[in-house]
Amino acid sequence: MRRADAGPAELSLGGWKPIKAGERATVTVDLRNADGILGLDLALTYAPSRIAIVNVQAAAIGSGLSLARADREGTTRIRGVRHRAAVGLGQVLAITIEALRNAGGNDEPSIAGMANEGAIPLRVRGRIEPPSPRK
Repeated sequence: MRRADAGPAELSLGGWKPIKAGERATVTVDLRNADGILGLDLALTYAPSRIAIVNVQAAAIGSGLSLARADREGTTRIRGVRHRAAVGLGQVLAITIEALRNAGGNDEPSIAGMANEGAIPLRVRGRIEPPSPRK
């Protein structure tokens, strides 16, 4: 259960580092103040000529999420739902990326999203992106 005065949950990407063509790395999606989150709708935006999304899996406080993923033209949409609410803070997803060409600091993916279909305010830390429209 989420307290009424809990404030927004915070979403961020962690682990980004420049990688060379052909290398793989893991980027994490991290949540703070996650209490009460049962569902996430996320959009990960990246340069498809430089980076490919290889795998998305639940991690740490995201364990138990059932995931669905759709990729299109530099955007990976990820929906995760679970039966028991998340609590606290930590990694929720681990995303494996592969560099198609050398990928540096300007190639860092960005993330946007909402929690519990917008019922829980979700603030993005780091590179801020507007919420993506639902399709």
